[in-house]
Amino acid sequence: MASQPVRVAIDLETTGLFSEQDSIIEIGAVKFAGDDVLETFERFVAPRQPLPYRIQRLTGIRPADLVGAPPLADLVPELRAFLGEYPLVGHSVPFDAAFLRHAGLGRRNPLIDTYELAAALLPNLASYTLEAVGAALGVASPTYHRALADALLARDVLLALLRRVDALDSTTLRRLSQLTVSGEWTPGSVARAALHGRGDRGTGTLGDQMAAKLGLDPAVLGLAVARAPSADLEPAPSAAAGPTHLAGGGTSDQPDTANGTHLVAAAIARCLEEGGTALVEGPSDAHGARASLGAVLAWAIRTDQRALVVAADAAAAARVERELLPAALEELDLAADAVRVAQVRETAAYLCLHRWFGAATLPRNDTLPRELARGLAKLVVWTGATRTGSRGEVALSGQEQVAWERVRAGREFADSSGDCAYRQRGYCFVARAHAAAHAAQVVITTQAALAADLASREHRLLGSARVLVLDAHLFEEELRRAASWSLERRTLQTLLANLAEPERGGTRAGLLHLCAQRLKDAPETAWMSQVARAQSAGEVFFVALARLQSSMQRGGGARENRGDAPEQAVCLDDRARASEAWADVERAWATLETRLHVVARLAGEAGTLAGGSGGGQRVAAAADGIATELLAARRTIDELCARVRVIIETERAGTVAWLRTPYTPPARMSAAAAESANGGGGAGGEAPALQVAPIEVGGLLAPLLAPGRALALVGSSLAVGGEFDYALSALGLPADTPTAAATPDYRAQTLILLPEDAPEPNASAFQQQLDAALVALG
Repeated sequence: MASQPVRVAIDLETTGLFSEQDSIIEIGAVKFAGDDVLETFERFVAPRQPLPYRIQRLTGIRPADLVGAPPLADLVPELRAFLGEYPLVGHSVPFDAAFLRHAGLGRRNPLIDTYELAAALLPNLASYTLEAVGAALGVASPTYHRALADALLARDVLLALLRRVDALDSTTLRRLSQLTVSGEWTPGSVARAALHGRGDRGTGTLGDQMAAKLGLDPAVLGLAVARAPSADLEPAPSAAAGPTHLAGGGTSDQPDTANGTHLVAAAIARCLEEGGTALVEGPSDAHGARASLGAVLAWAIRTDQRALVVAADAAAAARVERELLPAALEELDLAADAVRVAQVRETAAYLCLHRWFGAATLPRNDTLPRELARGLAKLVVWTGATRTGSRGEVALSGQEQVAWERVRAGREFADSSGDCAYRQRGYCFVARAHAAAHAAQVVITTQAALAADLASREHRLLGSARVLVLDAHLFEEELRRAASWSLERRTLQTLLANLAEPERGGTRAGLLHLCAQRLKDAPETAWMSQVARAQSAGEVFFVALARLQSSMQRGGGARENRGDAPEQAVCLDDRARASEAWADVERAWATLETRLHVVARLAGEAGTLAGGSGGGQRVAAAADGIATELLAARRTIDELCARVRVIIETERAGTVAWLRTPYTPPARMSAAAAESANGGGGAGGEAPALQVAPIEVGGLLAPLLAPGRALALVGSSLAVGGEFDYALSALGLPADTPTAAATPDYRAQTLILLPEDAPEPNASAFQQQLDAALVALG
């Protein structure tokens, strides 16, 4: 057995986050080789400033503990000898290394970051603190936020993570090792070391060659979706079950819980049986949901037909499948496998293998941003285990979410990828989800998925003749969101920069740059120039919108606002179109549209060339991936132009268009203010966004209201004063739609506190005085 390398796990407790101004107060380190602890180091350090109270609370270290502690300078020789040039291990170890290097220590020591490694190997954790990672790996510490204890825990976490690395297949390790990040990046270096230890050079096999002939990346053969038995494509067969009858009837203004759930079940059962529409206000708790689901299950089992259950969001849909449906089956005295169940989410919530094995992991220049690489690393490990390809299975936060934008499915990519080999061979996650839904009796989806399906007019979810919408009081907003769209300057900038962008030092980046690298005599300079012209035209367009917004606000075109901040929303109505500033908007848009069409055309041409560039299997896969992205960009630009053109040319009936100032996070305020000073922004220091939304959303529901269908909408707050007029109107339902109310009397459960001496909500002192009022009340 090869000897284990010597490493040093280290942790520092400090007075703050900045190595230039804060001080180390405690050092803990453990030198180890595998499972063997060789030596430990633990010292208090005298800080250069008072010990903040928040640090005392976090660590338990008190000022008395530091009395008589040596200054850091006195410990440097001993600590330098302890650290040597061994790799330093820690959770977010660059933080500790910054303090050490500020003191002249650890400048030649490689860094092994257990945070980065854990993020890649444990892609579904909600939290990546040292304590949370340790708990997920089955290792713990008797105390936390003390230097030696955390160093020992970091060591244990590293060893557990390395065991996980050893269990990964070579294909996964190769993909991790190929993620290019500038500087030290633990997942990549650990993956390369593991491959070196296996003697793996990534040579091709007969299986690779066969996969290449099929137009597939050979790595797909190692995914869980490829290893899954074919039966996974369909739900388990239903057990025999006799007809189930749910009796009920009558009405009640304020029934108790039992009568309320009984009324809900009866109203839904009647709607499913007779067809048509029903609007039911019922309890929003588990009892109410089980009553609704019980009626659906009874109908689906009795008729052996498909029903669609629509939950508020992905978390609610998961709860329906894992908790509420089994509980409803139990209440009906039916076995857990008495009904075939499948879950379908919106298309963009699934991984697209065509994109994943295409250009998803390629840097747009030489390296990947660290957070993007972390997100892609999570996806590398996750794809080896997932059978659904659903976004909800992997935890991506912050800029890691950009990784999902590189791999998600979508109409624009489906159209661009043509005859996708992954779909043809049964690996496509979207196709598998819909195939499972087609074979199921109960299909669970989300309001966002159904709303997107209706707004796009794809109607892939309408194979179910019976639809139950839970939490229906939220459905109008979801329909409106699906039918709305906006154009922000950042969105346009990102779209064009993804195609081509010159970086510092004159280097080029973007999809067109990657395409040019794979083509002979590609006119990259001309491509970059056309994209740059479109970017400049985009800036002029948003400046024109900002001037329009400013002129309308000065002239009273914005809604009245009683707060200190100026009103930001300006409606693009006849009054705005008659203003002098509108002519500038029209001219700016005409120029921008022309230049966007040029960019769309060259993106399409480049994509076509890239798709036929040939080369080896890996080169061909990358070129095909770049082609997919370029063709999708062409479609996105064409759709954007069509949408904006309609708004600029005429006031479209049934919709409202307005300018709004996007929210600017505090961290970006100074940059936004500077941008505004240069003439780029509107009120608030940010260029206004063009926003479009439908006035009414009821028309989207027309396919669900067709003859032979049934639509039951259940929510906890559908009635106003006992009347359903608003919900009926908002959802465009017939006035004679049957309704039922089974909601408790909320008046007996409500306490309203109205402070009479508080300032207005937009006043600067509002939050402080509100806090004081709440504390006093408590």
